[in-house]
Amino acid sequence: MAKNVRDTADASAILNSFRKSNDMGAAISEQIKWIKATGKKLDAVIHATAVGAIYMSMPLDEHGYLNATPAINLMNAMPKGSRAKALAAWFEAFSNIRVKVGKDGVWEGGLLKPEQKGYEQAKPEDAFAKPFWSVEEAKVDPKAFILGEQLARLIKMASKPENMQDMSEEERTFLAELQAVAVKAPKPKAVPVNAGDPLENAG
Repeated sequence: MAKNVRDTADASAILNSFRKSNDMGAAISEQIKWIKATGKKLDAVIHATAVGAIYMSMPLDEHGYLNATPAINLMNAMPKGSRAKALAAWFEAFSNIRVKVGKDGVWEGGLLKPEQKGYEQAKPEDAFAKPFWSVEEAKVDPKAFILGEQLARLIKMASKPENMQDMSEEERTFLAELQAVAVKAPKPKAVPVNAGDPLENAG
């Protein structure tokens, strides 16, 4: 594959180059080798940058800058389909950086304050020794009873035309009230492995 085609980051152009190749198998194998080599380099760069972000987040008396912005910027710079959630869990495990996906899918966050639950001294050396991709992403127990999801299922079933037609006016009013309450249902708690408490009023 021509280097300039790969550098376009245009999936259609890359696919077309495969189809136009005299040996598609060889062209794909070449791309796989490039992905493997580039992926290892990118992981190393991301990991070193993330450790640097932890140093930046540390208090001034620990030679840091009390600044979470580099970590947040790194989260938003992560390639699509990459292990951003694992990186978020890694930050939480080894520092006081707390990040979450905000509006429009943009990562946001801040630093836990000393008086907040979960605050402890950052561990950049330990973080460097444990690559971010080896930390398990935050997950919700699939067997857990999640109130919001159960309410959503009930409302969806009740809102079907065939069910609505048999409801009394009083039942319809109750369903509307239930819909208004359901949107306020708390989100299920996802706890990353080795992580502290979730972001709460971090600055």
